[in-house]
Amino acid sequence: MLARQKNYAEAQKIKRIADVMEERERKSIDTENRKIFARKEAQLRKQQQSELQALLKRVEGRRREHIKQRNLDSKRLLQRNRNVQAVLEAKQSMEAKLANEKIRATLSEEGRSKKNHTRDRASLGLQPKRTKKKKKKKPQSDGGSTFLTQGH
Repeated sequence: MLARQKNYAEAQKIKRIADVMEERERKSIDTENRKIFARKEAQLRKQQQSELQALLKRVEGRRREHIKQRNLDSKRLLQRNRNVQAVLEAKQSMEAKLANEKIRATLSEEGRSKKNHTRDRASLGLQPKRTKKKKKKKPQSDGGSTFLTQGH
């Protein structure tokens, strides 16, 4: 309007004042927007941090549970191995005991039969049978033939 009235100086002055006011408003709005965005960003970071902490807590809980289960399985396996070893040792001990008893029984039967045989010979007025000592054989030399053939 002032330009229509040809009051250019006054129009320029009012324009400068309007520009200054507009710049102040713009800066104020920008500052307010930055504050709003900063609050929202802080809120998002806080939410992400709490979600991360919850996730880490869950992972740690599962890790502890896994370690506990692994230790339990290890203890069970060790106990099973001890039980198997005890059973095998008992079985081996029993087998060794039975084998020793059989050996003793066999030896005592042989001893009794020899005594009975000697006693029977003595009751008949015979002297006990002497065991012959085996003579060692001398090794034969390969120098000559021990067999005679017809042609020689």
